[in-house]
Amino acid sequence: MITVESVWKRELIRLANKLQKRYEQKRWTILSEAALEKEVFIGTFAVRKLLDSNKVSQKLLGKKFRATFYPARNRDEIKESIKHFSHRFDLMHGTPQELTMRKLMEQFIHSYHFSPFVPIGKNMVGIFVASDWKRKEGLYYVMLKRLIEIFREVGDEA
Repeated sequence: MITVESVWKRELIRLANKLQKRYEQKRWTILSEAALEKEVFIGTFAVRKLLDSNKVSQKLLGKKFRATFYPARNRDEIKESIKHFSHRFDLMHGTPQELTMRKLMEQFIHSYHFSPFVPIGKNMVGIFVASDWKRKEGLYYVMLKRLIEIFREVGDEA
C-alpha cells in the first residue's frame, strides 16, 4: 500500500522526463539500453502500485491506451536456427488494440520480451513487449510517447 503518493508521482514525472530525452537520443549503447529498461520497469511498477492503492482517478483508470498487436507465427513457419524473438511474430500484420492501463503496465512488469525499437539512423520510437503469459499469442508494440503520456498523466494527478 502506498501512503505518500506524492513521492511516487514525482518519480513518475522524473521518469517521463528521462524517457522524453530517450526519445530524442541518437546514440545507443548497451548501458543506455539497460538504463531505459530500468526506467520503464520502475515507472510501470509505480503506475501499477498507484492503481493497486487506489491513488489514480476513475477517469484515468478507465482510459484505454492503444498498442499494436503482432500475432505469433505458426511454429511451422519459424526456423529453429533463428534465435531473435522478432522472427517468432508476424511483424507485417499488426492490428491496433486498446488495453487498460493495468493490462498495459502488466505487459512490461511481466515482460518476457522487451526490445526498444530504434530504426537505423533514427530516434527510438517505441518498445516491443510481451508478458510471459502473452508471448505465445503475440507481441505488443507501444509507442514511447504513449508511455511518457501515461507516466505524466498519473504523475500529474492531484
